[in-house]
Amino acid sequence: MIHEVPRPRPARRGLSLAYQGKTLLSTIDPIAQSEKAALTYTVRPRTLYLVVSPLFGYGLPLLINSLPVDSALLAIEADPLLFTATQVEFYRTVPQNIPYISIRTAEDLCGFVRSAWGPRHFRRVELVILNAGWTLNEELYKTLVQALQHDIAIDWSNAMTLTRMGRLYARNTLRNLPALAQSPSLDRLNFGQAPVLIAGAGPSLDEVLDRLLKAYPEITNKAQRSFRIICVDTALQSFIARAIPVDLVVALEAQIWNLKDFIGYGKADFALAMDLSAHPGTIQAAKDEIYFFFTPWTELAFLSRLEQRNLLPTLIPPMGSVGLTATAIALRVTQGPVYIAGLDFAFTAELYHAKSSPGYQRRYCNQTRLEPLSSVTTAFRQDISKIAAKSGRLLLTDRALQRYQDLFIREFRGEVRLTDIRPWGLDLQIRQGTLEELLGHSADHSLAAASGCKTAGTAGRASRAGGEVSTAEGHKASAPQRGDMAAMNEKAAALQALLAEELASLQRLRAILSGEAPAAGELERLLDYCDYLWAHFPECAAAGRQRPGTEDISFLKRIRAELDYFIKMVELGLTHP
Repeated sequence: MIHEVPRPRPARRGLSLAYQGKTLLSTIDPIAQSEKAALTYTVRPRTLYLVVSPLFGYGLPLLINSLPVDSALLAIEADPLLFTATQVEFYRTVPQNIPYISIRTAEDLCGFVRSAWGPRHFRRVELVILNAGWTLNEELYKTLVQALQHDIAIDWSNAMTLTRMGRLYARNTLRNLPALAQSPSLDRLNFGQAPVLIAGAGPSLDEVLDRLLKAYPEITNKAQRSFRIICVDTALQSFIARAIPVDLVVALEAQIWNLKDFIGYGKADFALAMDLSAHPGTIQAAKDEIYFFFTPWTELAFLSRLEQRNLLPTLIPPMGSVGLTATAIALRVTQGPVYIAGLDFAFTAELYHAKSSPGYQRRYCNQTRLEPLSSVTTAFRQDISKIAAKSGRLLLTDRALQRYQDLFIREFRGEVRLTDIRPWGLDLQIRQGTLEELLGHSADHSLAAASGCKTAGTAGRASRAGGEVSTAEGHKASAPQRGDMAAMNEKAAALQALLAEELASLQRLRAILSGEAPAAGELERLLDYCDYLWAHFPECAAAGRQRPGTEDISFLKRIRAELDYFIKMVELGLTHP
């Protein structure tokens, strides 16, 4: 090939460049050509200007000289040969403090931006094209820009969530600490090789459960059923309505609304996987079998203290959606296949959730002639879009659900143990399967388990060893060591000691801010120690938890307003373990 490597050529001003059969820079005046392109861009504050395939950097000085102090410029090249051929000349044109990197993946690009400028430094990303070099990898560059824009949007969304919910997360964690002493961590739960059905609360769940109930009546008998069921809390009512027992319910919600999901279950015969920051009332749903896990909502010195003392339960990465969290949990608790149902990330004008969910029941009971169940206002909300599902069915979705779909694909694409058995819903980019496959795999699992039991001569009998319970069906669940009172008491004592330290620090900080005690150089230390008091403040959440100084009277007044509330929470934890 003639153009296998980039070939710089002299031009009237600067250098031209030919590569892969294309002339990427003008052979007459490449500098003037690039400067003309640079002048078409309007600089804005807090913007990252992503210059794709900058080649020799022509035109960039014009942009650099006009950049606001809170904006920045990043040059990237996807072709390693082009990067090698242009890097030296690039820095003859552009100052050394402007980063020029060779990159091909969205993960590497987002990671570089985060490490170089930190989270939430920019509000937007703008694509800058100054020559024809970008045409060699046009689709890749568009994908990279979209991924970076998405990553920045998620950062800001997380900051807004922290502002709105951070106080509640901290409060719930403090209230749940006493229960944590009496309950095992999620890593103690193990289903062995058992197949697992994951149930989200999407509207397609009704069709899956009705077909399962018809094809497999044994599903209503947990002892005879050949697979495990894990459902999100909002999907529980769909199983109650069909008298189908579940094995594990996943609860993530910090607010009180999801407590309605547990109404009518009577005596709980399921285990509960509960986030440490979930609403404390959720504990009442399954007092006898609770497995805690933890999704960090932000970095806190308080959480670091829990971790240093080995008091935090199993960590599950924060995903925002209980359906994604349930999927991650399923992949942890079983080594067998996992079948996905009800994670639709889409809805219809009549159904936003499955029919038995509290939200649907409320709408159903409140419908009128003027506000029918199928309301046009649902389909014409500002952020609603229509999407053809994998089955060809036309569905509605919104930006929040599409973000969850994107996150599911990013987290679980390529996971060979996941199988999609939904009749419809947004594409999850995992292997497609059928209900018959679930039942067939479950039957094979039961036969293998029964055969193993007969060979061992222990059919129908359960054995205990090392804290694990093994059943004839081949399922395994780690039994909490409730008889080991010494370990439980030690954990409870450690948590009580930590809460006592928190109470002393909060009371000391209140005394200083109330003028009842001198600061004596303690104010800065106590503010950093009790960072859950201010991590949710808007200026702190958006600035990576950097707080104002002690000279900011408004900040100190807001801290003082938070103190009584959190002191009460810690006192409740100490007096009502």
